[in-house]
Amino acid sequence: MLIEYYKDLFPINLPIAKDYEFWNGRPDEFNNIGYGLDYSQEFGMTPYAKKGIYGQLNGKLRPHNGHDFAGVKNTPLVAPCKCWATYIGYDKRGYGNFIFFETETKKINGENIKMEFVLGHAIRITAKINQWYNPGDQLGLMGSTGMSTGTHTHFGGRPLIRKGNNFVHLLKDDGARGYIDLTDFFIIKPIYNKQLLLNEVMKLIRKKGEKDIYAISPDGRANLIINWATYQQGLTMKLWEDDVKEVNELPPKLSIIILTPNN
Repeated sequence: MLIEYYKDLFPINLPIAKDYEFWNGRPDEFNNIGYGLDYSQEFGMTPYAKKGIYGQLNGKLRPHNGHDFAGVKNTPLVAPCKCWATYIGYDKRGYGNFIFFETETKKINGENIKMEFVLGHAIRITAKINQWYNPGDQLGLMGSTGMSTGTHTHFGGRPLIRKGNNFVHLLKDDGARGYIDLTDFFIIKPIYNKQLLLNEVMKLIRKKGEKDIYAISPDGRANLIINWATYQQGLTMKLWEDDVKEVNELPPKLSIIILTPNN
């Protein structure tokens, strides 16, 4: 069974949403997922994985077996597609508060297949097991529990195939424990590269109206586009320092607020 079949049969949204509107993978006005980008990483042998933090298999370093999305505490974590919650637990040396869930079963070339997903490091899991959840339904709230160096969610997925009476992992443990890169599964691709994020910010700046506040930290670590209410809420939560500067190179009636992350 080829992985290509899976990505075509199981398209998924990013597992973060507000009011049933999925995060689009880029900085925008309704979320602050870009804040703390030091903790965002792709699948594979990332710089963080190269530190050996995930251990070894047969003398080789294990890769990062999912996708990390940084954010702030209590960011809603949601079902990326229709799914069945199978297991909820806590692992202090790994995922912290986590939930496993599966897609519906589909048949192709006589084989029954589905995807298994996990969301980890939640401050709280709000879903219940043995229930179906529709795309956008809340499963938990983002946190930094378990083996975590900052507020983020770990999102991993691996293909399952039916053998006899059970579903088993399609792939053997090659270091990633059967998990795969989900990039081609995402309906909208996330951006991890900081410079690309900044470029996206500038594109949005030119499209937005004067009621929005456009915020980029001087060091590029916080890449946000927010409205005034979100900015005020951020000040209340002490997410950034209250020292701002105007940047004059923008089109008329637009201003950038430069935020310094409050570490």
